[in-house]
Amino acid sequence: MIKGFEVVSLIPAKKNSNGLKNKNLKKIKGISLVEIAILASKNSNLIDKTYVSSDSKKILSLSKKNGVNSIKRIKRYCNSSTTASSVILNFLKELKKEKPLNKIIIVYLQPTSPFRNHNHLNSALKKFSKNKVKLLLSVVNVGTKFYKSLKIKEDKVIPFFKKSDVTANRQKFSDIFLPNGAIYIFYASDFMKKKYLDITNAKPFYMNNFESLDIDDKYDYNHAQKISKEYLIYKKN
Repeated sequence: MIKGFEVVSLIPAKKNSNGLKNKNLKKIKGISLVEIAILASKNSNLIDKTYVSSDSKKILSLSKKNGVNSIKRIKRYCNSSTTASSVILNFLKELKKEKPLNKIIIVYLQPTSPFRNHNHLNSALKKFSKNKVKLLLSVVNVGTKFYKSLKIKEDKVIPFFKKSDVTANRQKFSDIFLPNGAIYIFYASDFMKKKYLDITNAKPFYMNNFESLDIDDKYDYNHAQKISKEYLIYKKN
């Protein structure tokens, strides 16, 4: 609990995935991605309750075995066009049946970030609480390469930004940061006002390239398996 707020984590883990079949059930060191996320949440001493949202009977069963709460997600929130905001909204509508939302902090944890652990969650929650912001999200530094991005139109190269940027020295540019999808922290009541994650003036939580690995396809999964010995992966109870 943080300053009178109950901290609730939400792990979205639908059954199907376009990039990698049964992605959330893929295993690293013998434990599935969804279970790694569950254990990261359970090992955080600042998270009071963990929920898994899924349309998969197997994932819902794993949630029960791991002693966390589960919410069966309806099909309309399980297709390829479903946004994180719609999943969160569906969850909060269900959570509202149990308790008022005005004293709830949500920690949104995608299962596809296997190298995010409870230490990251504790640090991120402390930063969120200390800075009194409405949203904190984890980010990764991707350097300055994006300034040199190109578009291809009718088989011709077109600079995405300025023409001069393509051949400029990298020292000219400031670093660019991207959300890595590992951690989002926000107040449930704030989210319900806008019905989406508004990152304007959000606080960043910095993670390195390896910690930020997000499994989207077979290449990502194979890479995660190769480097897993360097990072904390939980063991089953």
